[in-house]
Amino acid sequence: MIKEVSIISDVHDWHSNQICQSLKSQNIRVKKSNFVDLLAKITRENISFFYLKEIFKSQSVWVRFIDGGTIEEITHKLSILHIMQALGIYVHNSGSIIEKTVDKFMCSALFSINKILTPKTFVFSSHKKFREIIFKQLERGPLLLKPIFGSQGKGIHIIKNKKDLESKIKLQKITYLQEFIGNIENKKFSDIRVMVSNHKVVYAVQRTSQKFITNAFFGSDLKKITISKELYNISKKVSKIFNLGYGGLDFILFKKKYYLLEVNSIPSWKSSQKVLKNSITETLVKDFIRLSNLNLGNE
Repeated sequence: MIKEVSIISDVHDWHSNQICQSLKSQNIRVKKSNFVDLLAKITRENISFFYLKEIFKSQSVWVRFIDGGTIEEITHKLSILHIMQALGIYVHNSGSIIEKTVDKFMCSALFSINKILTPKTFVFSSHKKFREIIFKQLERGPLLLKPIFGSQGKGIHIIKNKKDLESKIKLQKITYLQEFIGNIENKKFSDIRVMVSNHKVVYAVQRTSQKFITNAFFGSDLKKITISKELYNISKKVSKIFNLGYGGLDFILFKKKYYLLEVNSIPSWKSSQKVLKNSITETLVKDFIRLSNLNLGNE
């Protein structure tokens, strides 16, 4: 049975504390670790990790937050997760899962490959070469300019016309433009966040805002909703496609069809907990323990 867990993050917050408390209530030792305090020692015989001056002994790792940085810094953090997994440590979610979900281009492509309905998307590195294609698309409706790597709705801009495109695309090295689903003139906007864990749905909430960005980070109103059978099945399918230990899936319902926008492999649930009675953390932790024990061959 699992005895010790490390919560690894660049920043520890409410979520780390909640996970820590829940694991301790199950008589599991917990260490809150920071990526910057991990040292890898490689010899001819083996590879070992140290947290500060202590040898790293945790059998399972829960990844909570990976901050931005240089390519070397981000690659290093993901390599730590890859190597830990290769050493038999259960990583929740793994480096490969995070790599797939943090890249919006990869996400959108995998949605399409697996026949999951998603908004029309354009990804390119030179807007000068593809102006005419984008201009024609703008004639059909507005586009959303999103950062390839980003979360919580940060860095998203609405592109309504050629002028918007030329002014807001200047600093983009890689451009990710996505069809805006709905009517930009509406007074209210909403989407659906579905939390999945161990390939089942934990909860679904509707996020509503006067802004087109409906992330809880920007203060949208949340309410619990009963998930439809169709959305349940789509969510379960997406969870299996990405092999999620847990994750947050963002959907928009438009003309009775569900469009998948993003998959978040390090999701937050603090805001959702305020509108739900049952403890989200306890459900997520129970699944984490089960998956950890499966990895150790105890179930």
